[in-house]
Amino acid sequence: MISLEEASNEISEIITRLLPGLEKKYFKVEHHGASVRCINENGDTIELRAIPDHARNSLSAPMSSGEYQSQGGHKELINKIDRHNSDAWKIDLKKTTSGSHYEIHFPGCESDWDSARFEKEFSQTF
Repeated sequence: MISLEEASNEISEIITRLLPGLEKKYFKVEHHGASVRCINENGDTIELRAIPDHARNSLSAPMSSGEYQSQGGHKELINKIDRHNSDAWKIDLKKTTSGSHYEIHFPGCESDWDSARFEKEFSQTF
């Protein structure tokens, strides 16, 4: 398992290494640590960030039986507890095109981190 800080350092190194190619391809590139935002001449953007995964690092148990049932009952509560990880983080990738906003799945989290795979996917996406 890798921490967000360690992964952020690796991501920053990869982005820094690939920055010259991004600056040739995009109209404007903003790079800050483990995040990068690229803007093309049409104003379309693509942004990548490594961020804490609040859905998995905070655990909120149902407070009533109605809430318990509406959240899926026993099985879903067990799944929620199993997924809980106070060190959870994820790669957040958002693309904006002509006013439309998209969230794109991008591989990488605390339990499934591979910097070589990240670099390959990053190169293909950007």
